[in-house]
Amino acid sequence: MHLTQRLWEWKCRTVDHVPLRLAALPLETLPLERIPDEVKGLNLSRTQITDPGYPARLPSTLRSLQHNRYSGTTLQGLDRTHLRNLVLEECPNLESLGPLPPTLKRLTIYRCPKFTSL
Repeated sequence: MHLTQRLWEWKCRTVDHVPLRLAALPLETLPLERIPDEVKGLNLSRTQITDPGYPARLPSTLRSLQHNRYSGTTLQGLDRTHLRNLVLEECPNLESLGPLPPTLKRLTIYRCPKFTSL
């Protein structure tokens, strides 16, 4: 089993607090669907996710998502979440977002130079 997969499974089994922070892990092949429902906040810092639809694979119980350095040009699937807080920081290629969830109360987009529209 790949080291990244083992780290992921360990973090998911030992989560008993909020938020969960997964930093600097190559998450391309990790099963985001396996994040426990108890996790209400997720911080993805310096991760290697390029799938623009990854938010749709997150648990519906997730209320806060922070993603630093997302490398894609668009982010889709947010409307299928129940997020209340979304923070996107230092996303050099991000140009747009798909539809936002009706539950969203706070959206922060910071240092995303190519971002032009929601």
